Amino acid sequence: MRELTQSEFNVVSGGFNCIDPTTFQRMQDKAISDGIVFSVIVSGLIGAGVFIATTNPIAAVITGVAVAPYAAGFGYFNSSTWTTFYA
Repeated sequence: MRELTQSEFNVVSGGFNCIDPTTFQRMQDKAISDGIVFSVIVSGLIGAGVFIATTNPIAAVITGVAVAPYAAGFGYFNSSTWTTFYA
């Protein structure tokens, strides 16, 4: 049994993992930034809605902070970067 060359190893391993680590890191960084932007926009809008409804700035801030992690997760998983591979 012979040893595989580096080229043969890259061809075989490429069949199991079609995304190299730097490309995946760029994709993940874009998805994280999309999640953060979505979180800021959504939590700001919801906080503004709560402020208009209650005229209480503390309730608006607490609601915005409480919604932010869920909005960030939603923005991350629904980022346009994932549609390239999972659409």
